[in-house]
Amino acid sequence: MADTTRWIDTFSEFSGKKILVTGSSQGIGAAVVSAFADCGARVAVHYGRNKPKAEALVAQIEAAGGEAVIVGGNLLDAGAGRDLVNEAAKKLGGLDVVVHNAGDPLLRDTFEHMSDENEARIIQLNQLSAFEIIRAAIPHVRKSDAGSIIVTTSVSVRNGGSAGVSIYGAAKAALESIVRTLAIELIPDGVRINGVAPGYIDTDIHTGFSNEEERESYLVHVPMGRPGKADDCVGTYLFFASQKMSSYITGVTLDVNGGMTLR
Repeated sequence: MADTTRWIDTFSEFSGKKILVTGSSQGIGAAVVSAFADCGARVAVHYGRNKPKAEALVAQIEAAGGEAVIVGGNLLDAGAGRDLVNEAAKKLGGLDVVVHNAGDPLLRDTFEHMSDENEARIIQLNQLSAFEIIRAAIPHVRKSDAGSIIVTTSVSVRNGGSAGVSIYGAAKAALESIVRTLAIELIPDGVRINGVAPGYIDTDIHTGFSNEEERESYLVHVPMGRPGKADDCVGTYLFFASQKMSSYITGVTLDVNGGMTLR
């Protein structure tokens, strides 16, 4: 008979693990970092521009008996990604898992009319800062017996997204490419790297970036007939971070989009 005991309380393996989630003051990141804390991890909550929300989330985690620290860093600034990873590692005493979730399309404009300045800002936030974070994370997670890096990409890599987000989609595609290459590079270190590509998830970014008509149009392409919730994404991050669940998986990006790419 198979040993089923190892599947009971699967995510208890996160107890005491040191985990950073970037972009975790709200939305998907907040749901993910809260879930890790619920599983007993010691977590670092990162904010870019909204410190009060991050502080409120840390207080909520602590009130529930969890352990959390706060780290700041505006990823529009070169070097901020590296600094926040090192700060989180210092505060937590190391890092076992780094989830890079921070990102934002920032604005909507056609490729033809996109200014050089805005293009540079979008690439800095969604690509270059991610590279900084991953590069800074590697030496820390390499020391762990369960080292894992997880990055958030986007359904726009699959379908081009809606009009006006070409640079954002291209930046996220770069992350998916680096995931595949780094999977090979990091195997000798025992570190796994994977990606999560959310579809239309009902978060503050979508609410602020798309009007009601645009959001309704997205649903036409979602077979499940509803926008996703941040909690719909959480299990995928836990899965990729878990040695029990995904120790033989690396270099993979998993879609979480209600079937959006089936149409």
